[in-house]
Amino acid sequence: MIGLGEVSNPQYEIFKSNDSFKVYGYDARKDVSPYKFEELPKNQRVLHIAYPYSEGFVNTSLGYINALSPKAIVINSTVIPGTSKTVREKTGILQHTLL
Repeated sequence: MIGLGEVSNPQYEIFKSNDSFKVYGYDARKDVSPYKFEELPKNQRVLHIAYPYSEGFVNTSLGYINALSPKAIVINSTVIPGTSKTVREKTGILQHTLL
């Protein structure tokens, strides 16, 4: 999970408590982040993006996606219309995954 705020940190804790899969969390705020960005594994099944929308949201997200190469992306952020489609088109990740 990228971003560990009010909404995503509880999700991270719930996912982490499940022994069925390994969960990694990262937040730009070093005092909150359990992992350094460099410690996050690449080519994971799912990348959860969960940080507030800003003008640079798409480019920031693309940076994380390109660096980590997930198979699927879940955007857990309130975004403006068309944002998810733009991210999907720019990454080429067309898979819709039901978790």
